[in-house]
Amino acid sequence: MKGYKIVTAVAVLIGIFALGVVAKENGTITGDNLRVRKAPSVKARIIGELNKGERVEALFKTDFSETIGGTNAPWYNIYCFETNGYVFGGYLELDKGVSVPIESEVMPDESERLCIIGLLEVHQLNEMLALTESAHKPGPLKFYSEPDSKSKVIAEISDPKYLIIREHDYYFQSLETYKETEGWYLASFILDGVKKTGWISPADVVEFRSLQKLLTNSLTYLTDDWDGRISKEPKDSGTYEYFTSPDTDVRMVDSKQVGPELWLKIEILSPSPCEAAETKVVKVGWIKAYSKTGNVNVWFYSRGC
Repeated sequence: MKGYKIVTAVAVLIGIFALGVVAKENGTITGDNLRVRKAPSVKARIIGELNKGERVEALFKTDFSETIGGTNAPWYNIYCFETNGYVFGGYLELDKGVSVPIESEVMPDESERLCIIGLLEVHQLNEMLALTESAHKPGPLKFYSEPDSKSKVIAEISDPKYLIIREHDYYFQSLETYKETEGWYLASFILDGVKKTGWISPADVVEFRSLQKLLTNSLTYLTDDWDGRISKEPKDSGTYEYFTSPDTDVRMVDSKQVGPELWLKIEILSPSPCEAAETKVVKVGWIKAYSKTGNVNVWFYSRGC
């Protein structure tokens, strides 16, 4: 069913999203009906609205400035009423003495992001979920400290609730996978309430499905992590725009690795292929496969329409 989406288990970057943490208001909105946007641009998707006098927490200042109503100011990432987004700095007054960091100081280094490169099907998980049975029980899933069978076993998991998994087909689950080297795969697990990573041995692998393979010829959609930015070419310095569409169904038609960044060429469709026999392409362009925090910008309906 199309409505069945797997929610990512990757933790959100900013600490205020953790349970029990209260936002620290440090700024006041100075304009009426100030729109909160998904990305720092007046063309980005609107995700909320604030009124004059409302208090917010400014988390960081972006490097991007615009001129609106004759005022040039940077955009700020803010948190208010359980909403995280961007507002134009010309209508945000920080409290006296308050200084917020710039974006580069709080966002993770791209090399440190845990980006999903694909899904890994393993014997142990299939057995845990009773999807397959064999005379030889595979036992617990072992996580190694290094991609080497002689390295330390840092965890042995026998319960799927301690694994970070996603559905790759009807009821069939696989491990989120972040790196691969010589048949070893880096995946994650939960230990003492903390997300950790370890290496899976080639002996435990049933099949690895790359992100590109998962998105090809599948019913795919834009996730909430996509900021709306779409480019004519797969590069940061190219021409781009922020596109807003009520429809999130897309078709991936190409992919390209540019340095450390994976880019996807997509066609945004309307109406949804699940809702009409004929659908139109309303926009074509390149987007990054991952958000700034490492979450996927495009995913697929594992159970179809």
